[in-house]
Amino acid sequence: MQKMEEQYIIRHLKEEGLSISAISRKNGHCRNTIRKYIYDQELKAYKPRHQKEKILDLYKKHIKSRLEKYEELYAVVLFE
Repeated sequence: MQKMEEQYIIRHLKEEGLSISAISRKNGHCRNTIRKYIYDQELKAYKPRHQKEKILDLYKKHIKSRLEKYEELYAVVLFE
């Protein structure tokens, strides 16, 4: 949510009368970014991403069973 806070601060500084260049120097953002935050009508926040399945999830049960069965089994031997 840091982006939302930055957008509020940038808009507040602009309302106080600071120029886009001054806001840019103060926040460390590019002037184009400052303009974008000022002139956007709505504040935008990112939504959390959906977790996708990992590649090894399909094989996790097989790998665990092999490791439990053969305790001294190395990964190289496991995939031969």
